[in-house]
Amino acid sequence: MKIKQITAKTGFGLFDKLLLLHLLSITLLFIFIILSYYHLQKSSFEKAFVNKSVLIREILETTCIDPVVNTIAYDRTGEIIETLYRKNLEIAYIEIYDPTARIIASIGKTPKLNLSSEDIGERFRQGIAGSIEQDHLNRGQSEFLTPLSVNGNTLGLIRVGITKRYLQQQLKNSILYFLGIFIMAIAITSLIYFVFTNRWILQPIIDVSNMMNSYHQDSLNTLSCKIKTYNKNVSKDEIGTMSIAFEKMILSISERTKEKERAEKRLAVEHERLLVTLRSIGDGVIASDTNGEVVLLNKIAEHLTGWSQAEAEGKPVSEVFKIINEESCDPCENPVEKILASGKIINLDNHTVLVDKSGVKRNIADSGAPIRNQENKIIGTVLVFRDVTKELLREKELLKVKQLESVGVLAAGIAHDFNNILVAVIGNLSLAREFIDRDSKPYALVGAAEKAALRAKGLTQQLLTFAKGGEPAREETSLKKLITEPANFVLSGSNVVCIYNLADDLWAADVDPGQISQVIQNLILNAKQAMPDGGTIEISCSNIDIHKQLLPAKLKSGKYVQVKVKDNGVGMAPEVLDNIFEPYFTTKTAGSGLGLAVCHSIINKHNGDISVESVLGQRTVFTLYLPATGPLQPCPTKIKGVTLEKICSKIMIMDDEEIICEITEEMLTHLGHDVVVVSDGAEAIRLYTELQASSTPVDVIIMDLTIPGGMGGQEAVKKILEINSKAKVIVSSGYSNDPVMANFREYGFTAMVPKPFNFDELGKVIDEVLMASHPKSTSCGA
Repeated sequence: MKIKQITAKTGFGLFDKLLLLHLLSITLLFIFIILSYYHLQKSSFEKAFVNKSVLIREILETTCIDPVVNTIAYDRTGEIIETLYRKNLEIAYIEIYDPTARIIASIGKTPKLNLSSEDIGERFRQGIAGSIEQDHLNRGQSEFLTPLSVNGNTLGLIRVGITKRYLQQQLKNSILYFLGIFIMAIAITSLIYFVFTNRWILQPIIDVSNMMNSYHQDSLNTLSCKIKTYNKNVSKDEIGTMSIAFEKMILSISERTKEKERAEKRLAVEHERLLVTLRSIGDGVIASDTNGEVVLLNKIAEHLTGWSQAEAEGKPVSEVFKIINEESCDPCENPVEKILASGKIINLDNHTVLVDKSGVKRNIADSGAPIRNQENKIIGTVLVFRDVTKELLREKELLKVKQLESVGVLAAGIAHDFNNILVAVIGNLSLAREFIDRDSKPYALVGAAEKAALRAKGLTQQLLTFAKGGEPAREETSLKKLITEPANFVLSGSNVVCIYNLADDLWAADVDPGQISQVIQNLILNAKQAMPDGGTIEISCSNIDIHKQLLPAKLKSGKYVQVKVKDNGVGMAPEVLDNIFEPYFTTKTAGSGLGLAVCHSIINKHNGDISVESVLGQRTVFTLYLPATGPLQPCPTKIKGVTLEKICSKIMIMDDEEIICEITEEMLTHLGHDVVVVSDGAEAIRLYTELQASSTPVDVIIMDLTIPGGMGGQEAVKKILEINSKAKVIVSSGYSNDPVMANFREYGFTAMVPKPFNFDELGKVIDEVLMASHPKSTSCGA
């Protein structure tokens, strides 16, 4: 709405009225002052003085003149003036003169008379009766001369002095009178000023102010009409001009308010849409202006930065969004400055870390873009970022797993062939000992060679730990023996002391005893090497049965045995801790870098957890969590005095390696068993079927798990059990960590014997299988 320009024309204006009123008030006040002063000088003081002098004269004329002879009563004049003097305190002195200027009577301290006898005689001749010397009054004299006469005849002259106190009292009365007149004049002029000021100024201003105060409860259009009505009732003075200007303002505000309301509605809708969008975004969002100061943070950004919207608003983005390089810890370039300088969308470099208000660091992925208005002008920036710390950790773990899998592929390939070779080596050595005198030197040499071969077996077992799909052969086991035996063995003869703190009621663990023993051995060996000058290793075990949030994140709720291995050695730097479980990573000059990687793999396959804490130069603590089954159940006691009947059996060997078949056959034959050999599963099934129909059926089958190019044991055992559900089949494989080896009964096998095995191990397994079939018998080799 276009408002017509209005120009106010004033006539007799407000300023003119105030000026006229001011001049009128000053004029009246001045007139009051002049009249009052004149009255004070000419009337009040003179009247009081004359009245007093006339009163005194009348008293003296009455008392001092003898009315009979019409002469002054000389004999009582002194007494009369003394009495008058005593009764009128305002009289300072009294003197009475005769016509010859001789003093007849006098009282009080009289000053010297400045008039001579000739002057007094002259005054008598001029006739001064009934009047007072005008020149004396004009000079403000405090005394007066008046004739003493009777019937118009002057008989003498009276001289009276008035005290200063009397004059001061008269002056005070005059001043009070003057002040009264003055106050009355001010009151009258103020009343006039108030009446006209209220009519010309205050009331119009109050009327306009009341209309202004009603703004918050009245519509602008109605208020405008009121002002127009008011303008018709006032003159075109300054108040009228102000009301017209106010009317223009109201009309302008009315239009602008309507437009503002429409804009606010549009803005509210847009704002609500923006807030909903920001709340639904799962990433942190920070908006800034062109000065690089924070304008807005969403909830995710508040959580990640540690700053609230109220705290961050108006602060530099670099202070709220503090980012550093993960590797160098140097501050990163301010992304807002980069966006404003380039005007393009940017992405943060890799290894960017966000440091929040409390100092917590998070890896983030970030992008930023300029905010442009309708004219394509940059009016700010927006940063969008998210926490990728867990993602990076998962990637590291995944990379670690892939590395372990690659090692597993290599280990699996080596293990099978190497274990097959070790079967022949260990088997022949263990069998050779059976033919050598125990006290002879060759027996000791063969034993040493067998120990060396067993060490090679241990190395193979470590490699097999990484094999993909490998599962530990679990059983309920007491950890006390698994911990103390490896620890004592490793620390034997060293300057390191081991302290055990094992709970008396320690639960049994559901673990593979061989693998866990290997883990403990590796950890003790590392601790020993970390203390070259000697020290103390503390091993503690306790039962843990708590909620998941108090366990490591990867573990499920349940029962665990917690094992801690603590040393006071050299410790490890943070960068070493990040890579400590990676294969082939080592800080030692002589080491394979597989020890802790093997520990990590074993614990993971047990569904447990392993972690490490270290302070450089002070200590290192490894913490293990192993699944527990509860209190350890006592082993059943063996029945003594039972006589076992020896039995020889027919045993079938299925293996594709000729050297393994030969040594196994030699060992079984030495044990007194009848042996048949086949090369794959199909041949084993055929021969087993034939022998089952004969008088010498097969009692036990030893099957290799994998037969390249042929049927392996896992498939063949199913066929065998279809033929004879009570068949006794032993699985044997160089992949000792294969799931079939760990859970052989689930696949139909009776027992398992991992490769490589020696004479004693093979004989023990055969005995257990045969004894299960014939409880009162033993194998013929026993």
